[in-house]
Amino acid sequence: VVLLTAYCDDELIERANLIGVTGYLVKPVEQRLLLPAIRVAIAQSQRLRQARREAADARQQLETGKLVDRAKALVAAEQGISEAEAYRELQRLAMDKRCTLASLARAVVEKSSQREVINRAKEQLMLLCGLSESAAYKQIQTVAKSKSGDLAAAAREILAEHKQPKGQVQPK
Repeated sequence: VVLLTAYCDDELIERANLIGVTGYLVKPVEQRLLLPAIRVAIAQSQRLRQARREAADARQQLETGKLVDRAKALVAAEQGISEAEAYRELQRLAMDKRCTLASLARAVVEKSSQREVINRAKEQLMLLCGLSESAAYKQIQTVAKSKSGDLAAAAREILAEHKQPKGQVQPK
């Protein structure tokens, strides 16, 4: 943006600067000064767009790296192997499934998250309703069948229904 104005007060210049104006010309402007100001503004705009793309790419790579690290840790803990071995296993699986490492990592983390919520719901049912682990799991399955068929959604629903105030334990 190149601002062409008749005003030259400091407040207006500061406001123009804050909103990202790349050129500020005060009338009357000679024609020979206008074209260079516009060219510089266009070049600045292109550099800014490129910098934004690079920043977005860097953020995406960072998020992908965090996701892969989380999946690697989950696989290592689940299989009792080192994180380096878990990483190689994730790479192998991604190649076998013909998917990206990021999408595989996302699936691993999501599956683990679903398992965690199901386990929390089982524990809650066991504690509050005096059910065995298998009976608690069957209860989650029953809720899932009556709804969407999604075990994790059923577990979240059970957790919400059996939520208790902090510090209070409901009797069995």
